[in-house]
Amino acid sequence: MEEPREEKLEETAGEERPNAPAPGGAAEPRRRRPSPVLGPGAIIGGGFKLAFGNLLIFFPLAALCFLPQFLLQVWRARTLDMAQVIETAQEGPSMAWFFFFIFLSMVLNGLATGVLVFASVKILSGERPSLGECFSQGFARLFPVIGVSFLAGVFICIASLAFLIPGIIVYCMLFLAGPVVVMEMPGLMDALKRSARLTSGYKMDIFLAIFCVGILSGIVSFIWGAVWGGSFGKPVTLEQLKNFNTGLNVGNYFLSTLTTMVFSAMTAFTYIKLKEFKDGVDLKKLVEVFR
Repeated sequence: MEEPREEKLEETAGEERPNAPAPGGAAEPRRRRPSPVLGPGAIIGGGFKLAFGNLLIFFPLAALCFLPQFLLQVWRARTLDMAQVIETAQEGPSMAWFFFFIFLSMVLNGLATGVLVFASVKILSGERPSLGECFSQGFARLFPVIGVSFLAGVFICIASLAFLIPGIIVYCMLFLAGPVVVMEMPGLMDALKRSARLTSGYKMDIFLAIFCVGILSGIVSFIWGAVWGGSFGKPVTLEQLKNFNTGLNVGNYFLSTLTTMVFSAMTAFTYIKLKEFKDGVDLKKLVEVFR
């Protein structure tokens, strides 16, 4: 008796299998290759598990990346004088400081992307990276990451001018541009195209994951601000205002460090899973790019 023949599914992710004639002449129903479990819950769960399961690696890395910005904020809080308080109350924050902080944040975010993506790949491959290794790779890829982040930001802003939804779509489309640059080192435009290809079919999942983590982060930040403000009371003297701002900066630094490490772990986890699924590249091959 002839053994039933197993049907092979198509190699291409998400591609439908053509109808095959049944014994009676009727076409069999189309079958799809099962997609990986990479919904919003899987992205959030993978990011949290990666970040908090390796807290002694991720937290120091994220904290060190943003330490210069934190120290600058504390310095500003401690050197505040009454003239600056009056000027800020009347005219708002200084535009020079505002743009400087944006630039500094862009540089430090680029560093954090390189450092934490490298750490994520090494950890998921079963290795334990050192702080020196992570920062070495982060600095080596700093300028390409900053460049692709700036370019992605321009496209997101242009799309947002049309309406909020196109901006969100473009943001989710370019969500993996940073890891692509870190892992593959293509040109800037090629990195954006690669990110768009990898996220194709998963933009809604990425958006929901980012939205949920953003809401959670906002709630925690709001609670911290309310608790600190309620326990400290309303600042009356200049010294009290300095202490209030310093304490607020310390808490915000701690929370932003946690948010950065979770968000970066989610991004790296998503990149690795989609890279494995769509390109058929395993973790061992990914780690080899750092050797």
